[in-house]
Amino acid sequence: MLTSIEVFLLEWQSEFEITKKLFEEITNASLTQKIAPHHFTLSQLAWHITVSVHEILTAKQLEFESPGEESECPQQATIILDAYKKVNSDMIHAMRSQWKDKNLDDVMNVYGLDWSNHQTLRMLINHQIHHRGQLTVLMRQAGLFVPGTYGPSREQWAQMGMNSPAFID
Repeated sequence: MLTSIEVFLLEWQSEFEITKKLFEEITNASLTQKIAPHHFTLSQLAWHITVSVHEILTAKQLEFESPGEESECPQQATIILDAYKKVNSDMIHAMRSQWKDKNLDDVMNVYGLDWSNHQTLRMLINHQIHHRGQLTVLMRQAGLFVPGTYGPSREQWAQMGMNSPAFID
């Protein structure tokens, strides 16, 4: 369980940096990549990761600016990256100014479920990790470099002149 807002923000900052590192590799040419018909494109998935931070936390009455889930998905990679960085910064500022540690025990109905703020913040982290995994698949399909997340990626192992033990070709 997250014991304080600062504990959450430390973990969140690490996860934010990983996602930002992936977003920095996305190109405009790769934005239309999708795994199959009727699935998110790479741009739609990156945009969903970006705007869902606001969607999830405003359901918990944390107020900050965001483009919004209903906003049109940008077709420029740098716009998505810049929006992700701004949403992150605005969320951190809002959390530090609007919540106290005692608010982590507050319970509110989110998506039809009664969740404490502890649970919502954990779900926010897990949601980002889940979609980041999908993002790396689309990035590989688009021929992009995929940086490591919790260790070296296949591409990084190759840069080191090594084969990852997890990959057999």
